[in-house]
Amino acid sequence: MLSLDSTIKDAIANNCVIAYSVSGGKDGTAASLLVHDYLNAIHHTGPRVAIHADLGRIEHADSLPQCSKLAARLGIELIVVRRTQGDMISRWEQRWNDNKTRYTSLSCVKLIKPWSDDDGLFCRSELKIAPINRELTRRFPGQTIISVIGIRRQEGAKRADKPISQPAPGLQKARAGTKGHVWHPILELTTEGAFAVPDRFQFPPHPAYTLNGNTRVSCSACVLSSLHDLTASQNDERNHASYQQIVALELSSAFSFQPHC
Repeated sequence: MLSLDSTIKDAIANNCVIAYSVSGGKDGTAASLLVHDYLNAIHHTGPRVAIHADLGRIEHADSLPQCSKLAARLGIELIVVRRTQGDMISRWEQRWNDNKTRYTSLSCVKLIKPWSDDDGLFCRSELKIAPINRELTRRFPGQTIISVIGIRRQEGAKRADKPISQPAPGLQKARAGTKGHVWHPILELTTEGAFAVPDRFQFPPHPAYTLNGNTRVSCSACVLSSLHDLTASQNDERNHASYQQIVALELSSAFSFQPHC
């Protein structure tokens, strides 16, 4: 079931660092459980960690505890990283305030929306990838680091053509002496298969699936979410405050949270 190529096989054979990127959702969980089981079977002895980028107020309240449970189940450390300048909502607010300043000083002629979107997912690059890479290269100088990402071809056109592995420029640091690749081990897994993996390992799913009715667990309100998942997230009253903050920024900026709204 795992997708493997020669790059990953060679790195594993040399006992590289394995870092599972986890958010609490089904895909990262499935990738972590399956890869960890495989590595145990082939007697990989290199370092293994789980790493979670905490996006702050926009996160489901159960996401960090879910990641902690997964790391405990795997018997490895959970590393939690955060953007030092503030969380996801703070980043959107900052983007809007900076843009207003540029506009009023005539440094730009067009107002730019505060939100990230499918063409500009700075939420992913700035709040997830950058802090994760920075921490991994700090922790594992001189080593080859494999970042395990749970994405699947079935999720959409942009992921359908993803390679099994690819270089990770953010993990290749001359000063730290690190090298790195991203590994997509569950590319061929179906949605049903991803949900089935935790059951196979007797690991309980994120409560947002079972209690809220979410089909996807990322942020409680994601710029890429379906209407169903945006609505389902609000079944948890702990998500109401962040939703209200998003609506407030929509009203003050006049830009809708999602471009098709």
